[in-house]
Amino acid sequence: MMRHINVGFALCLMISISCTTEPFEPSLQAPLPQDTLIAEEGCFDFDSLLNNCGIEQEFFLEPSYYYPAINPLNPSEFVYYKDKQVFKYDMNTGTSVQLASNIQVISRMDWGRTGWIVFSNQSWKVWKLKDDGSELQQISFNPRDIGPEFNDAGNAIIYLRNMEYSDVELKENPELAYRSQMIICKIDGSSLDSICIIDSNQCKGWDISSWNENDQIAHIDGKSTAIGEPLHYGISSYNVSTNENTTLYFDDVSYLTITDIEWHPNGTDIFFITHYGNNRGTIYKVSTTGGEPTLIKEGCDNRFYEDMSISPDGDFMLVQKGTAYVEGCDTYTKRSIVKMDLYGNNEQLINLK
Repeated sequence: MMRHINVGFALCLMISISCTTEPFEPSLQAPLPQDTLIAEEGCFDFDSLLNNCGIEQEFFLEPSYYYPAINPLNPSEFVYYKDKQVFKYDMNTGTSVQLASNIQVISRMDWGRTGWIVFSNQSWKVWKLKDDGSELQQISFNPRDIGPEFNDAGNAIIYLRNMEYSDVELKENPELAYRSQMIICKIDGSSLDSICIIDSNQCKGWDISSWNENDQIAHIDGKSTAIGEPLHYGISSYNVSTNENTTLYFDDVSYLTITDIEWHPNGTDIFFITHYGNNRGTIYKVSTTGGEPTLIKEGCDNRFYEDMSISPDGDFMLVQKGTAYVEGCDTYTKRSIVKMDLYGNNEQLINLK
């Protein structure tokens, strides 16, 4: 069954939202070398450090760690990705176990209550992995499938099926535009439902979302304030049971990016990460009861946040953190996983290997 919802905004894959925080005062002093960076280092404006460079290069330092996803049944465990491998880590024992290898993960991972982990790979397909490493299987087969997310029970997944057609194909058969939509499926990939949010005679969806126990999906959406104007982005909540989409927050800035969204277990607060200029990789919180977003953890050029997972008891979150520094005209960036409380305090580095 495909659900058609007529709404007055557009959604897209690369989406953004504004930040409501006072900008920091950039320093013209070069940052410390990467191995001396600590959790609360000050912010640096890389534009000022690179303004005399004709050509700039960015190098990615290894080892780097990505996409933490906490076990919903055991908050001391989480999975992460490193160098074409998926690992499970126990924070009580400090041990890592390899679950899969030779797999290129390109999107945040999600761990469901039925013992499965889902993600998208470099071929834009959804895969599932058993949390004991016993099974690794592709479950979607469309041109561009991205952003799989479990429901609270762990027995259903939603992801974006983004079909690809040429302008000629769409002109000859406009109905093809309705094939790109949100897919709800079982863990084996068999379809349960689909969501078509109609805008400008096509279905559009989202590639980043979070699904809570009240059957609400927090996701990114967008709208244009005038014809020909760029989209402005915000956060909405879609109710799977009633097919209602509720706007929670929009901002006036049209060139931000949201890299992650997560429900708090209370079903009221939604945490999200924005990326915009010197406000790069900043964590905010917005409530379904209304009001402006609350700043949780500020990011900037040399320390920023990209992906997070909130513990099932709501006590802490694990966050993929980037740290960077400049040498000459080159930028060096490393990703780590840190633990902090939901106020953005007590940040601790998880020492992975």
